[in-house]
Amino acid sequence: MDKKNPTPLFLLLLGILLIAGCTGTNSGTENITAEKFLSHAQAVRSYSADVTRTFSGEKNGTDVFRIQVKYPDRLRMDFQQSDDPGPGTMQIFRKNTSYLYRPADNQVIVMPTDDQDWVNGDSWAEPDYWRMTWKIARDAEISLQACGTEEGKSYCILRIRPQNPQDLIDRYQSSYAYSDILVRVDAATMNPMKIQASYDNDRNTVLISYRNLTVDPDLSDDLFAPVLPPGVAVITPPTHEAVVTYPGVEYPK
Repeated sequence: MDKKNPTPLFLLLLGILLIAGCTGTNSGTENITAEKFLSHAQAVRSYSADVTRTFSGEKNGTDVFRIQVKYPDRLRMDFQQSDDPGPGTMQIFRKNTSYLYRPADNQVIVMPTDDQDWVNGDSWAEPDYWRMTWKIARDAEISLQACGTEEGKSYCILRIRPQNPQDLIDRYQSSYAYSDILVRVDAATMNPMKIQASYDNDRNTVLISYRNLTVDPDLSDDLFAPVLPPGVAVITPPTHEAVVTYPGVEYPK
C-alpha cells in the first residue's frame, strides 16, 4: 500500500477541467446553483445507476457496481468488479439490517445498522454518495468552481467544504471525516455525473462516476429482499459463526 502523500486528486481534476476550457455562463450553465442541485437531490424518491468507485491515496482500488436506491430505507449494490468484497457480491441495506452475500465464500453476512439512522433521514447508507452530498451540504460552504461542456453536455462543478469534518462522524455516524467534496452536475438534469470526496485530512480520496443514472424508477420491494441459493451459510457478527443455512433464517420484514 502506497503511503506517500500525493497531490490531492480533486485538485488535479479541477485543474484539468479548468485548462480544458470552462466556458462559464456561455456554456448554458448559468442556471446551475447549489440550491437547485440540493433541491433536486432532496426530491428524489429512488434512483438506479452504474457506478465506478475509485479509491486513491493510502487506500487504492476500483469497484464497479450497479446501485439501486429506494427511499427511505432500501439500497442494493451488485458488484461486477471489486477486489473486496469481490465480483458477484450483492449488498442490500433494508431498514436497519444489511446483507452482504459473497458467492465465492458461499455465505451471507447479516448485520444490524442501527447506528446509522438513515431510515429517518438523519444520516445516509454509506454507499449512497448522492444523498451524502445533500446531507453534508446543509452545514457546509458551497461554491461554484467551474463550468463547461463535454460531449455536448453542459455541466458545472460545485465544491462543498464541511465547516467541521469531525461533525460528520459525531453527528451523522459517517465512517469518514470528509473535508472536501467536488460534484460535477449535469446542467440539464441536475443529476451528479461525478462526486469526488477527500477524507483523512486529504490523504485519501474516493471518486464516484455515474452512468445510466435514472431518477425515480419504479423499483419493486422484491429487489431488496435477499434471494440466495440453498445451502448458503448465514453469518451473524460478532460471533462470525454460521448459525443457520439459507433459507432457514427469517429475515425482518
